[in-house]
Amino acid sequence: DSVVGKDRRIVQPGMLVHFPPYARHGFKANEDNDLVYLYIKDRTWTMIGAAADEALPDEAPSAVEVARAIAAGKYPGQKKDKTRSKAIIDGLGTCYYTFIDSLRAPPASAHCEHRVEGTNIAFSFVESPAGHVTAEKKAAHEIFIYVLDGELDARVGAKKKRVKKGDVIHVPRGKGYTFTVTKRGPVRYAGVQSTPRLEAHIRKYGAADNWRG
Repeated sequence: DSVVGKDRRIVQPGMLVHFPPYARHGFKANEDNDLVYLYIKDRTWTMIGAAADEALPDEAPSAVEVARAIAAGKYPGQKKDKTRSKAIIDGLGTCYYTFIDSLRAPPASAHCEHRVEGTNIAFSFVESPAGHVTAEKKAAHEIFIYVLDGELDARVGAKKKRVKKGDVIHVPRGKGYTFTVTKRGPVRYAGVQSTPRLEAHIRKYGAADNWRG
């Protein structure tokens, strides 16, 4: 059960939900099934946000700080004041993207990429047949790859490794890389890439480093 702005939907496997910066959003399991999902966020802020009817704090709180406040019986957020809220509710457009009907669906017949580029990060869902090669001499942006199914022979810089379901590949900006799908069959993976705007923000302000306290 997902909400972005005013748009509430029941999300199925194979769908990407995009939360634009400052968009009011929420996620919870429905009564039919447990909820398991991949959550990806840039480091302009920590994992802790603010309620839609309160201002953002001057500094991003960590999960440990919030847990301590709750344990002490204190509300971890700010004073309720809708006039100071930065939450965006209207005008967000459609934030739901279906990439595949089911994670158990038959593999694509050819190399296939679905890509959604937000303000700070770009997300891609990729299917590739055996033998397909994806390479770049120098990565223009930082990249993370999460393997959902299948295997890749990966090279990043001078390091090589065979990666499989559940593995993560990190490609620093400026490094060369090659991803080759093994002969064992097709592969599916999720990719995340930084945008120029995010890189400029991190250079100017630094990355949020208090994720866990």
